[in-house]
Amino acid sequence: MDFTKKVNYAALIETPNEPAKAEIRIFYFWKEGEKRPVATNNLARLSKGKMIGVRYNQDKDWVGGSLAYFEEDSL
Repeated sequence: MDFTKKVNYAALIETPNEPAKAEIRIFYFWKEGEKRPVATNNLARLSKGKMIGVRYNQDKDWVGGSLAYFEEDSL
């Protein structure tokens, strides 16, 4: 099964010199026998390059990664 899909990110996050794009990845565990997976961790990344990733931001500043919080009730 191929889950890859091209995503066009919008540069909406204001920074001192140019807008940045954001990607939030959520990691799930799906316990055998359970109805739904459980969100366990996430990774938030910023980019100003044509794609998300370190190699697309080598000549940029105000980019990086962080963590994103989510409410337990939203799971």
